[in-house]
Amino acid sequence: MGDVAATYSGFSPALGYEASPRRDFKTPITDFIAPWYMTSIVIAPFCTAARQAKRVFWTNLRLPAAPPYFAPMLLDAAANGRVAVPMGNHDPYMCPHNAYRCRGDDRWVVISVESDCEWQAFCRVVADDRISGDEKFATLLARKAHENELDELIPNGL
Repeated sequence: MGDVAATYSGFSPALGYEASPRRDFKTPITDFIAPWYMTSIVIAPFCTAARQAKRVFWTNLRLPAAPPYFAPMLLDAAANGRVAVPMGNHDPYMCPHNAYRCRGDDRWVVISVESDCEWQAFCRVVADDRISGDEKFATLLARKAHENELDELIPNGL
């Protein structure tokens, strides 16, 4: 049931990587968030019913638990006409934001840079002139515009 709710709620089309086939949840996200909603759904009516001496009826709805988690995608589509696409490890508000291969056998590091201050610190650590000296990576908006190119350059400095 949870995988159906996750698909109908709008999560599945935005999963995975852009170049890969569409993926569904292995474990439905609604199975993780629905219990938190169900707690209040179960307890609240009993509190009210006890005061008013009424019977309580409730149902386990997973679909209503999902919209708060994909509301930004819906609002972006409604306001800007952008349809959510799979982003892989990327983030709409951070760049770089990915898992990068390091030197050695099967070694990886996850890097997430949120601000320009963090970017400058990252550049000092990596010390790669192709990254730190290039104006197209100077700001978050510039890095987002050249995100794939940046993803190709970063592993060379690690």
